[in-house]
Parts: sequence; C-alpha cells; structure tokens
Amino acid sequence: MNRVIFILLLIFVFTKSGAKDHSVNFAFVISGKVHHDTQKSLTIGVQNLAISKFIEFPLKIDSNKMFSGNIKLADSIQDVFVVYKDELIKLLVHSGDSIHMEFESSSLKRSIKFSGNAKEDNRLLIKFDTIPVIKTVPYSISLEKSKALSPDKYLRFCDSLFQESLNAYNDFVQEHKLTPEMKSWMRNEVEYNSLLDKSSYPDQHRRLNNMIGYWKWDVADEYFDFQKAINISDIDLINSLSISRVVNNINFGGYADRQKIKESHHKTESGHWAKPKSLDDDSLALFGVIEHVNNDLLRQLCLCELLGGMVTSGEIEKFEKYQNLIARYIKNQRLAKQLLSYYEETKHRFENPEMNRQAILKEVDGTAAKSIIDSILFDNRGNVIYVDCWAAWCAPCLGEIPYSKELMMKLKDLPVSFLFLCFDSEKDKWRKMIEKTKLGGTHYFISKGSSEPLKKAFSINGYPTYLLFDRNGNIVSNNTFRPSEQDQIVKKIKQLTIK
Repeated sequence: MNRVIFILLLIFVFTKSGAKDHSVNFAFVISGKVHHDTQKSLTIGVQNLAISKFIEFPLKIDSNKMFSGNIKLADSIQDVFVVYKDELIKLLVHSGDSIHMEFESSSLKRSIKFSGNAKEDNRLLIKFDTIPVIKTVPYSISLEKSKALSPDKYLRFCDSLFQESLNAYNDFVQEHKLTPEMKSWMRNEVEYNSLLDKSSYPDQHRRLNNMIGYWKWDVADEYFDFQKAINISDIDLINSLSISRVVNNINFGGYADRQKIKESHHKTESGHWAKPKSLDDDSLALFGVIEHVNNDLLRQLCLCELLGGMVTSGEIEKFEKYQNLIARYIKNQRLAKQLLSYYEETKHRFENPEMNRQAILKEVDGTAAKSIIDSILFDNRGNVIYVDCWAAWCAPCLGEIPYSKELMMKLKDLPVSFLFLCFDSEKDKWRKMIEKTKLGGTHYFISKGSSEPLKKAFSINGYPTYLLFDRNGNIVSNNTFRPSEQDQIVKKIKQLTIK
C-alpha cells in the first residue's frame, strides 16, 4: 500500500558509514552510461544488516557520460540500490558479478538495459517492480483504511492485497525462469510488504484519529500473531532493506516489546503502563527479544539493531554493559564481527572528539556546508546543541514537532540550543511549514550545494535524524534520541550541560 511513497522516501536515506567489515571481503563491479546526462554522479547503496546502516558509494559520471566502480558488499549475495536523480532501482548481485547498465537520463527505470553476467536476473527485477507484482492502493486510500477500519477489518484488507500479490507472484514464476535466490527475494518482497503494512497500523490509526497515547486505544495482543509466525533463514538476508524494516517493527512496538512491557510494568488507573524505577528500557527491549522472538536468525538481527543503535547514539558505556549478549546470542559470526568492528571504530571517534570534529570540518572544507557548520558552532558556543535534520515532506519529521516544542519548554532554563536543518525540500513549503507549526529555535534551509556534504559529514541516515553536540562543539552523536523519546533525550542533554 505505501510502497510507492516508501520508494520515493528511500532516495534520501542512504548514508556513508565508517564501519568496516573485517570478516570477509565481498564486492561486485558496476559500470554504465547515462545518455543525455546532466547529472555529475549517481549513488549505489548497500545495507549492512549488522549495524542497520546504509553504506553509500557515490560514482562520478565523467565527460563521456560513463561511470564505474568496485562496490563492497556486506554479504556474498544481496540486494543493492541504484539512485539517480529522483529514481531508485534494486539490483540483486553476487560477489564477483560484473554489471553494466545504460539508461536515459529522463527515466532510469523505463529505459534501463543490462549487460554482463547478471543481466537477466536484474532485467527481471525491474520487470517485477514495474508490472507491478506487488499490488497496492493509492496512498490516500491507504491512509483512509488505516484511519477508519477496525483491527480485524484492516487485517482482512491487508490479506486481500497480499493474496492478489501472491497470485501475481505465482504467475510471474510460471512465466519466467528464476534462480532459487530470485524466487526467494521476490516471495519475500510480497510477504514483507504485507507484514510492514500490518505492523504500521496501530500507530498509524492512533495518529490519524488524533489519539495520543497507546493507553487510549490499542490492538489486542493477538493482532500481532502475524509477527510471531515470521520464519527466516540465511537466504532471506538477501532482502536487506525489507528484512531490516521487519526487524525495526518487531523491536519498536512489536509483539516482543509489548509482551515484555506487560510482564514488567504495572497498569495505572488511567490505563497507562507505568515502568518501575528499577527497570531500564534497554534491558526490557533486549531481553524481550531474547525471550519472545522465536526464530533464531530474526532474534540475532533484532539484537544487532538494538546494540548497534546504542553505538550510533553514542551510548558506548551502555553497549559495553550488554556486550556479553553478543557471544551468547549472536552466533552468525559475520554479524557479530561487523557489530564489534563498528563499536570499536565509533568508540575511538567519541574518545577523540577534537579529532572527530576536525575530520568533519575537513570533510566539508571547500564546500558551501563549511560556513553552515562554522556558524552553528560559533553562534551556539558554550551551549549543548540539539540539531533536527528534517524535510518538509517527511511525515515522521512533522509528527515530532509537538514533542520538539515540549522538549524546548522542559529545557528552556538550561544552556541548550535547538537547531532545525531542512534538507531536500522546496523553500516555499519549508517557510509555510515553519509558519504553520510556529516552531521556535533556529532554522536553516539547506541548499542542494550544501546538502550532500553535510549528509556525508554527519552520516545522516534519512529523516528525521537528530545530532547532538556538547558545550565544546564536539559531536556526541549523529543519531541521538528523538524529541518523542523525552525521558532519554532530556537525561542525555542534562548530563552534557553539567560537564
């Protein structure tokens, strides 16, 4: 249902991660030509499931309209993403593949032609997506269904779309000669798309009906039976993006998270689940996954995301507190090594903040982004700086604005600056959004020339992303807590104001 919108949003989510995979080196070669080109580059995106991050490989388009690159993979076979202008396509590649592609600059998907040893598989992937095999409804109807339907009716609605997609998939398999990997990838796309629609319903229904707080309305525990039935194996990891979204939905608001809360919290008279002071959210999330996610590989991926999120948020001590869980539960050695490598390199960066800041300034040196960073650090010297990186078209970004206002009120007497950097948006829509929301703080509209250097320097992984700087202007986290995570971000900021 939300597939078209999601594909458009994907264009902006790639980020360059500093993590290196010290386990096995996988790579493929990609080259091509863009006819009637006006762009200077395109981007190849590869997701590392162990740390829930995308690694971005920008490729320059030369004067002859050609590009080429040797791209590292996180595994021996996986899907990768080609982003050109406002279009995105998926490729399925093996380590050692050599792929050549040519397309018109006016349309990547409609005009693309492949050659090389993976040409037929990737031609079929494009066909699978453009038919399309996965059946959806317009986004407006999707929202209408999420708002109006009861849980049972919404599940039936999703199941009807799934059956249509499954029938189309079966027809596609009958019509084409597919490798086992291709069959698995396509079948998973159909199943995971339905899973994600179902998982998003409770929060979407509350938001669309202006019900703030799950204790005012919620689904029954049985609603999430579809998540309990998820059964994945190694071959399913080739669907890197889709499986990462499934993992995220289970970790945050899924059945394991909900079950652990009910086991450990007590219900107040208002119906709110109150957490005992002796418990911490991270312990609940981690042990909720360990106890309630039955599929072993899915459990490992959920733990990787939670532990990797601590590292990304700069919570190094917290990661170290739970580091023993890696040896006990993450048996996939490649996942474990990638996670630990990411922790070691990130810890080194945070333990050398001055070096980290100089590396960032060097990254943007000679670009329009340099003056923005200089201005931010100079104008807010002596303050903790909380930076909201958002886009005017991004629904989750706009959903955080009421919480941003609350956060600013809670911290108004402390040395904290709130900055809002708007990326990849139209200036008129940005201005109207600021006027409509009456959001305080300092606002920057990030031009196209400044956008890419800034995103690269701070490893901005989609929108919204929140950056946190200490009072000396050193970055503490390039993906810290959201304003809606009030307890965590207030605690973190208060700690920085007294250091």
